[in-house]
Amino acid sequence: IVIGGVLLSGGAGGGGRWRRIDLILPVLGALSFAIRDNLSRWGFREYAHPITAAAAAAAMSLAVIWLFAALQRGTGVVRGDRTSLWFFGLAGLGEGVGYISMWRALQLGEVSIVSPLQNSRTIFIIILTAIFLRDLERVTWRIAVASALVVAGVVAILRSGAA
Repeated sequence: IVIGGVLLSGGAGGGGRWRRIDLILPVLGALSFAIRDNLSRWGFREYAHPITAAAAAAAMSLAVIWLFAALQRGTGVVRGDRTSLWFFGLAGLGEGVGYISMWRALQLGEVSIVSPLQNSRTIFIIILTAIFLRDLERVTWRIAVASALVVAGVVAILRSGAA
């Protein structure tokens, strides 16, 4: 998993402008999701309803997002149009189904199993990117190999006896 991450961060794999400092946001996102997964599993000791837990987390996420939007007001960072809202709405539908599934899995399983398995979505992202975004993003050999290494790392974790 780490080698795959290093390969992904090693250069401008897709041809876009990419600086090593740009890794701060994905790493911060990964850390935030890791904290979320552990807090969620801890919370399920006291409260066993994943749908309500997911709704509470989504409501807090919405509050944080609106706070960010308010702080960015007037900078041009937060804007949109009707066409992109349809795409974001469909993305939200996928996220909602994935979110509920993940919360139910966290309720039933161990974080050390659920989180790596849920994050194996990398391989699906690469395949779907190559199919649907081929005009927008280029899937290079480096990205494909890095993604395969990440997924192989997840499989190794799951097969190591932890599952």
